[in-house]
Amino acid sequence: MNQKLNKNIFLIVFNLFNLILFYLAIKNSNDKIIYLLFSLVSIASINYFLINWQYYTELFLNIFIYLGFWFKFSVNFAENKSRQIAETNEYLSSIAINNNYIDILNIISLSILSITLFFFLIKKLSLRIIKKEISFVIFNLTLKKYKIRFLTCFLTIFSLIIFLNFYFDFAYLGQQTSKFFFLEKLFKYLLIIFFPLSLFLIIDVYFKIYGRSFVLILLVVFSLFSISLTLDSRALLINMIPLFLVYFRFFNYSNLKSLILRAVSFLIIIISLFIILFILVERSRTLSTESFTLKKSLKTVEHIRYLVINRWVGIAGMINVHYTKNKKIDMFVESLSESSQLFNYYERNYFFSENSNEPNFKDKDKYLKELKRTYSNNERISIFVPGFMAFFYYSGSLIILIFLNLLLVFFLIFVEKTYSILMSSNNFFLAMFSMILVWRIVHLGLFPLNSLLFFIVLILTPIIFFIIDKLFSYFIYEKNNF
Repeated sequence: MNQKLNKNIFLIVFNLFNLILFYLAIKNSNDKIIYLLFSLVSIASINYFLINWQYYTELFLNIFIYLGFWFKFSVNFAENKSRQIAETNEYLSSIAINNNYIDILNIISLSILSITLFFFLIKKLSLRIIKKEISFVIFNLTLKKYKIRFLTCFLTIFSLIIFLNFYFDFAYLGQQTSKFFFLEKLFKYLLIIFFPLSLFLIIDVYFKIYGRSFVLILLVVFSLFSISLTLDSRALLINMIPLFLVYFRFFNYSNLKSLILRAVSFLIIIISLFIILFILVERSRTLSTESFTLKKSLKTVEHIRYLVINRWVGIAGMINVHYTKNKKIDMFVESLSESSQLFNYYERNYFFSENSNEPNFKDKDKYLKELKRTYSNNERISIFVPGFMAFFYYSGSLIILIFLNLLLVFFLIFVEKTYSILMSSNNFFLAMFSMILVWRIVHLGLFPLNSLLFFIVLILTPIIFFIIDKLFSYFIYEKNNF
């Protein structure tokens, strides 16, 4: 009853916010009907998934669609209708502004509508599979008999990896690629996939044996904080969503006061850690040694505000792709084999242009010289990400975009349904796995072959966990004549 009440309160507050933002944005709209239809489709879609979601992947994907499209566009439009949206090319953005965003909003609305419809239909048509209760013998055995030793050993290995990455800078995000190719890939796998999934699996098994522990949750929070810090990543809040969602969804509380107190404490801790992380990462990325003055703190607040509004991937990529001339299916096929790390396919063809007659033409040699100078000055490099929807629209064909949306929805449901059986009742693990998967899909478009390799490694990781556990459990049972 309390959970239902809290959900209703959240939906009311959420939609009041949307209503206020819609009112502020539509005042600046020259074509109010198109923006109204775009808003109705976007808000109805996100509400549908918040109320009726069945899979973590569908919930996470559509949260990012809402943030990357309607939220990002509406906030920018509410402030100034003629303002260039972040991460769009200036020339292409001017075309979109002159067109009142009519074409692009219609295409996005149809795409969002198709994704919503496909999730609805595939969930209705999907076969029911009986779930088998699968337990991880090694985790259960070690946590039951050697709880302190096991946790101490795991945290020691985890801390060692964190220390080595801090000291040698094998893997980090948002800067130049490490010179240590193999070690960079290994440490990225450990820090982005292996350790987060291991931490969440430990929570699942621990809670089944000993009941829920807020202390263990906080330990995981600080572990995720250290991962983000060593990777120079500001995505801590994203990694907290699965933890927060599962902890407060699946565990009933005897009274509403206890639930609210825990939720507020949790939010205060992760927001505080995020602010600390943001400041430390900014100093690391810019190699700044300045003291933290009032002026710098105000600048940091403004930068956080900018990221909260504009960091989401979505509409910017669609604007760049849609208003690029001469789109064709061959361009989409060519992009699949992209290998250039600098001045990539998206930048060459959809952000800038390789055609010298186009106003957004960018000379490759000149661009690479600018990048080299930026690297030598230790300045921040802007990386433009198209996102999955813009990537699906490389050909300029709405039919191909909708068809690829269908394949994406089927893929997400199939993968999560498969692992919901393999990882039965391990909701923390499944939620984190789904978040990592969706987060990569949302940023799809740059180096598709690298993304394919990432998906293969991610999908194989739970299977590796499962096989290793069965091998060890067989050895233990055979040795003890069970």
